[in-house]
Amino acid sequence: ACLAAMIGLTVLKSPSTSPVPSRTSFMAGFSGGEHVWSKTVAVRVEDIAERNGVTYATGSGSWQTYQPNPTIISYGNSGGAVFLVRLDEDGEPVWVFQGSGSTGQSVATTPDGGAVICGRSGNGGIDFGAGPVAESNYGGFAARLGPDGAHRWSRGFDQSTGIRFLAGIAVSPNESVFLSGRTQDDAVFGTPVDSPYGSGAFVAKLSDSGAALWAKVLPTGSNGADARADAVLATADGGCVLAGSIPSPVNLGSGPLGREGRTSAVFARFDSDGNLLWSRDIQGEGDVLPTSADLAPDGSILVLGEFTGRIDFGRGVEISRGEKDIFLMKLRP
Repeated sequence: ACLAAMIGLTVLKSPSTSPVPSRTSFMAGFSGGEHVWSKTVAVRVEDIAERNGVTYATGSGSWQTYQPNPTIISYGNSGGAVFLVRLDEDGEPVWVFQGSGSTGQSVATTPDGGAVICGRSGNGGIDFGAGPVAESNYGGFAARLGPDGAHRWSRGFDQSTGIRFLAGIAVSPNESVFLSGRTQDDAVFGTPVDSPYGSGAFVAKLSDSGAALWAKVLPTGSNGADARADAVLATADGGCVLAGSIPSPVNLGSGPLGREGRTSAVFARFDSDGNLLWSRDIQGEGDVLPTSADLAPDGSILVLGEFTGRIDFGRGVEISRGEKDIFLMKLRP
């Protein structure tokens, strides 16, 4: 049976001298809508991914300090901030990679049962088994590990790549890798950023060995606020879908998107060569931000996000009843 997983974050108030950490996360697995397992862990879980009963989670914190001791994989910094854990069908850890850096930001499963991970850098870099990468405070890292945690490839992204930080990662059926995140310069992987501010959000494709193939950029809007590319999804044809947000109007090539003065959700689909197939936005009277996305078996796009004010998703007007309300939406392929 297919296992779906969810994560959440809880903050516990405890004295600074207490051995109990002040921040914990919960994870839960479901099969066919039925609860299978759930647990609380004393680390910050940022992302979780599942394929055929194999689940991976990543985030920040020292996994082995508070959790039962599974096999720890580490290369010189077992107490580092970044972790990647493989969980079995009962939610129990099989092995944990622990390394330095700021945080593991996103994870995706690979066809062979391994994982790809991306995250944010820290002083000294992070070593996945082939030497340190991402030794700068700017940029990030991406790596692929096998089902047993063995190193397949890893690379860092410093200022020369134009990457400020990474937010999402996905794997296509042919094992190429997609990354999304934010630029910090006037180009990313050599692709110019069409913005007066020299920055924007991006999606990029890497080969199955981690080499850059192409990149596309969502420029920062006219008001200088940040565009975001929080999630990237790999499609069955070798392309990808980008889910993000824009603070003012932009045109990715198929017509204007967004509105002035408010943040709009934006979605774009690219083929395997980086050609734009379609793009669309979701606007409201307030702000609309996708926070997570996934593909359904039929290729539809499932989106979880938040909105403020009034919005019509096509089924009548919805009104936010608090500062921010949550929405769940399904888009056709």
